[in-house]
Amino acid sequence: MPVSLEVQGIDAVYGHFPALTDVSLSVATGETLAVIGANGAGKSTLLRAVVGQVSATGSVVLDGTRIDGLRPHERVRRGVSLVPEGRRLFPSLSVRENLRIGAVRPGPWTVDAVHDLFPDLAALRDRPAGALSGGEQQAVAIGRGLMANPSVLLLDEVSLGLAPVVVERLYAALAQIGAAGMTMLVVEQDVGQALRIAARVHCLRAGRTVLTGASADVTPEAVTAAYFGAAT
Repeated sequence: MPVSLEVQGIDAVYGHFPALTDVSLSVATGETLAVIGANGAGKSTLLRAVVGQVSATGSVVLDGTRIDGLRPHERVRRGVSLVPEGRRLFPSLSVRENLRIGAVRPGPWTVDAVHDLFPDLAALRDRPAGALSGGEQQAVAIGRGLMANPSVLLLDEVSLGLAPVVVERLYAALAQIGAAGMTMLVVEQDVGQALRIAARVHCLRAGRTVLTGASADVTPEAVTAAYFGAAT
């Protein structure tokens, strides 16, 4: 199966603190890979290294071409899109305007396609993003990421701060996105949700890989051991 994203030997440092050490992973075309781990494990840093928002060494290969030497906006145009932690919308702009900001590449994901995925957004299209609920804002953030028509969609902590019923709806939408063939790298603390949509799991602890495997084969005991440092 072709590989859409390959990360090799990524190291990242904040000051004198090593945030990532020799992290490598790959995501096959059409696959969803979940990156899990406790707070401070390096999950968000990994995504930011892929899109060029933090300085890192190592290689990032997208659809067979190295992009680690490119600036963030150039990486987006090559086909990698990040839905960031905290959503990072423009609160004074409307839902429709926030979505259109993401439209940097042509493709099937249009405003209408996002409305089909998240029907509630159609009625909210002229409302300022800052007036939306947290779940509605997260739907807009995911839609904006899709509007880039990426080869690989990166999602950072989709469930953060949201009610369980809202998280269920958002993850149902992510399952639809994956079923349509989107390649996704999902960072998540809600392990149950992540494992439900991901074919494989990659666990980080203190910036290092401590567990990888097929989601169906990863036991709760193995996850607990990976999170807290027991022998795996």
